[in-house]
Amino acid sequence: MQLSERTAGLMRSLCEPVYFVRDPLERIDHVVGLALSDLDEYIAALDQALASNVALANLGPEYHPEVIVRRFLAEVRRRLDQLMN
Repeated sequence: MQLSERTAGLMRSLCEPVYFVRDPLERIDHVVGLALSDLDEYIAALDQALASNVALANLGPEYHPEVIVRRFLAEVRRRLDQLMN
């Protein structure tokens, strides 16, 4: 399954603030704040990206391994879900 250009762009926007951070979870509150700008769109994009077999680490500079990128995005998704409930 391929990602739409919009979804790929949204995933890059979430990962960009953590490219140079040793542990991406250190900046998760900042990234969650970015996603609040269009909560429904980010949730849909995260769901699509996380369900895909696309190498999400390859959407930008590969500063973090795939497993870390997916763990980070899954945690962003989890926190957004908490905000909705």
